[in-house]
Amino acid sequence: MNRAIKGLMIKDLRLLKNQKQFFVVVIGLTIFLVVSMHVDLAFSIGYITMMFTFFTLSTLTYDEYENGATYLFTLPITRKDYVREKYLFGFWVGTVSCSLTSLIIYIVDIVTKNEIDAKSYLVGIGAVLVMAWLLLAVEIPVQLKFGHDKGKMASMVSLVLIVLIVIFLKSIAQLAGMELANVIERIAGLDIKVIALIAIGGIIVILYTSYRISLWIVQKRQF
Repeated sequence: MNRAIKGLMIKDLRLLKNQKQFFVVVIGLTIFLVVSMHVDLAFSIGYITMMFTFFTLSTLTYDEYENGATYLFTLPITRKDYVREKYLFGFWVGTVSCSLTSLIIYIVDIVTKNEIDAKSYLVGIGAVLVMAWLLLAVEIPVQLKFGHDKGKMASMVSLVLIVLIVIFLKSIAQLAGMELANVIERIAGLDIKVIALIAIGGIIVILYTSYRISLWIVQKRQF
């Protein structure tokens, strides 16, 4: 990691530090709901992880506030450094927040003597991480291309398209005589290591493609 990327990481970490009270309240409230109301663990972990992941996207808005991005690129920072840092920062924040939250909730559940299916718990954590990384892969290029305000609309359009694609694939599967429940059952029957390798391979391809798109957008964009 070069000095430019380290500097950008420090900048974004300080922005994250400024929001620490908000995140402490969110984590505390989530733990309270898990203990007192037995809220689903996967949902709790996913909620906190997504909150931290969305913060990565908000740093793009902070950077552009009052032509901040223009000032950044007067420093010894290349556009490639800038894009790389956003993906590294988002990946780091999403992974660390998910891991720490999972550990805290697991300890709380042990203390309160709740039973946890370890395999299901790990699968749930893995699913949350995949969702967080997919969010970064979709939203970073959208935010870089359209900015904060237009990016909201573009994100909504992207979400609608994803839903439509899922519905379309489901319809194709039904026409081919494949029931969704049967597909899920087959996937669940696979070895967890195979599922993990498939997920990791797919995520690497998607993130790299997203990175190349974001780099192309930033290199063409006028700040």
